[in-house]
Amino acid sequence: MGKADEVTREYMSDTDIFADAFNFCIYDGEHVIDGENLKREDKLIPVITVVIYFGLKDWDGAIKLSDLFEETDERLLQYVPDYKIIIINPKKIADEDFKKFDTDLGKVLKFLKYCGENDKLEKVLTEDIKYKKLSRKAALVLNICANLEMNIGEKDEEEV
Repeated sequence: MGKADEVTREYMSDTDIFADAFNFCIYDGEHVIDGENLKREDKLIPVITVVIYFGLKDWDGAIKLSDLFEETDERLLQYVPDYKIIIINPKKIADEDFKKFDTDLGKVLKFLKYCGENDKLEKVLTEDIKYKKLSRKAALVLNICANLEMNIGEKDEEEV
């Protein structure tokens, strides 16, 4: 998964996109966390685990920490915190909820939701002109994660 990890990590390092993901899953799209006020070295307390899934299939991984444990002695488990993992899974996002994203993260996730469903994807692409201009980073994510062959230039805003 190396290249996908690399481009998605770079994409999510944008503080506006990072804030957008948290505003979507914690505050129902309300603009509470401002990406411009975040710095890479900022610490968020309490710690919330959010997985932003860039896959084409439905998420089938763990949804809580204990799902990741192999057989473990029950006596030990009472000392291990078991917390929910918040998954932003494109396949589970209702179409009207994609509007809650402020950045092109919503466009990337909606594209991934319908990737492989050509009729639905074509409808999404023709109804929303914002897909004509995506950030270069968003276009790279779609190229790698959706196995596309878009011609991507060096400018920050790309005609796609």
